[in-house]
Amino acid sequence: MRFRDLALHTANLVGNRNNFRIIVRGRPGTANRALAVISALFNYAIDSGLCTENPTKGVKRYRLKRHDRYLSTEELIRLGEALVKAEQSYVSPFAIAAIRFMLLTGCRSGEALNLQWKWLDKERGLAMQRY
Repeated sequence: MRFRDLALHTANLVGNRNNFRIIVRGRPGTANRALAVISALFNYAIDSGLCTENPTKGVKRYRLKRHDRYLSTEELIRLGEALVKAEQSYVSPFAIAAIRFMLLTGCRSGEALNLQWKWLDKERGLAMQRY
């Protein structure tokens, strides 16, 4: 199968051992990720002395569009109402605070989860990761 074919035909097995079905989806991003994994495996094999070259070298990856999306005013209002309703429904206050924190700071979930207290500058209201 060629790299281009991988973007068109990506299969997933769904179900259990005795009863399953194959779902085929194709996306260039899936092909790029698969190529990265295969390339890493060949690099490991080269480092381990199992082979001498990486056949993925020189294969061009797909150019992907960036998907920066911001919530509209209407979506922000609905989210705020949903958070208030969640507070009244005894949903974890930590989960609600985390959503508000990410909304107000623009942090991604991974950035918020890995944030350390020493990176917070409370006087200036900044969060900075220092290396």
